[in-house]
Amino acid sequence: MASVLSVSAVVIAFLIGFVIVRGRRIEQQEAIAALQDVERALPEIRSLLAIPIVDSSTVQAGIAKANHIVNAYSIASPDWKSNSLHASLSDSNQLVLSRCLAEVSNLSATAKQRLGAPDAIEAATIAKRLNEGVLLDEHSRHGLFHKAAEHLRHFEFEKAIPVLEELRSADPYDTSTWLLLGNANAAISRHSVAEHCYTVCIEMWPDSYLGHFYRGLSQLDAKQFEDAAADFGAVLDTKPNFVPAYINRGIALQQMNQFDGAIADFDAAIAHGATQTRIYFLRSQARASVGDKEGAEADYQRGVQETPTDEKSWIRRGLELLKTDPAAAMSDFQSALGLNPTSRVALRNVAHILSEVQHRNEDALAVLDKLVNLHGRQPDDLVSRAVLLARLGRRGDAVLDAHAVLGGEASAKQLFQVACVYSLTSQASAPDVDVALSVLDQAIGKDIRWMTTALSDEDLGPIRESADFRRIMVSAKQRWERGQRAKKALNKTSKPYEP
Repeated sequence: MASVLSVSAVVIAFLIGFVIVRGRRIEQQEAIAALQDVERALPEIRSLLAIPIVDSSTVQAGIAKANHIVNAYSIASPDWKSNSLHASLSDSNQLVLSRCLAEVSNLSATAKQRLGAPDAIEAATIAKRLNEGVLLDEHSRHGLFHKAAEHLRHFEFEKAIPVLEELRSADPYDTSTWLLLGNANAAISRHSVAEHCYTVCIEMWPDSYLGHFYRGLSQLDAKQFEDAAADFGAVLDTKPNFVPAYINRGIALQQMNQFDGAIADFDAAIAHGATQTRIYFLRSQARASVGDKEGAEADYQRGVQETPTDEKSWIRRGLELLKTDPAAAMSDFQSALGLNPTSRVALRNVAHILSEVQHRNEDALAVLDKLVNLHGRQPDDLVSRAVLLARLGRRGDAVLDAHAVLGGEASAKQLFQVACVYSLTSQASAPDVDVALSVLDQAIGKDIRWMTTALSDEDLGPIRESADFRRIMVSAKQRWERGQRAKKALNKTSKPYEP
């Protein structure tokens, strides 16, 4: 009997031990599976949260994914490491998990702060605790990405790009690196480089809408409207409720004079809960284009009255207010810069108000210097800076910028501004008169409408009394009159024959 009991005890002990071991193995397997889920989710979370210039709905989607990850580990608790999903891992995997969670919590906390979320302070406290417990090798992938994310968070795109390029070289199959490289290049108007990055991302990550969405935004900025509309359409094929895609496709269609399609997209965006107040200005413009004056006015008034919550809506309302209330417009542009200090459109309009309305040319020049440093030597920015430099008597610097503009395919507006530069500098350098008149003639030749502006623009004052200036104006007026007569003649000859 004793031997039977002894055997039974051994069997029971074995079974208990087996259950315990099996339970531990199951916990280990679950912990490893959860870690793999975190690692798989990390590229998308990085893509959604690491770049500061995105639509709020995109950021919220990233926060939701981050919350799903971190909540599984109860990281709000100081003793979260006792959670079996952490404790059951090997020491090396615990370190991997800690680094991943520190990164996710940091990205989420930064995004919540940017959106003004009610739990932003709590999230920042948790992120700080998690990050203090992780020693990062600055040359490791997590270390490099942390460095890149910090640059992106502070809008230091030029500094972020080489770090992201190093990450791409180390792992060319990480889609988040390609996407963020595209975003960083697009932010400083390197659209061809950005488009390449997005295209690679789309090829490697066909199930995600992000590559198409960001490539569409870059193409929209580069005025490639047909391509942009196609990319936003691809986004809506997979995310039919995604408001930013409707808004931006509507803008692209509007630029192609497809007003009915644009109105339909703006209607869809509003129906899906759009919070971007600029949509009312956009729809107002489209409705006016199809003759809906009442609807256009109602949308316009709502756009003025609603308080914007995103960068582009602040800018759009500022542009509308600029005509009647420059001080209010300046406030709106400054609000946009509060959300995105690198916004090229907001910076250009701040410089415009400072120089053209408030006559603070030195302050305006400082803004344009910042603009050129952030976005490169783009002709519109260079020629605007050249005019200010000329007004301030800095001929050498003004001429350098003007020469750079003339060295490219200058538009009529840019040529007109270069003429203004040389008109101003001619007060100190007489030969500049001939340059100013020659470039002015080219500008009016490209677009006759600049003739009217030339008659009153203050910057052309130094050359307006010259005989050559009057000759250019007479010639332009005669050219315009010939064009009008030709247009009338063509209208007569194009009428159908009536017997």
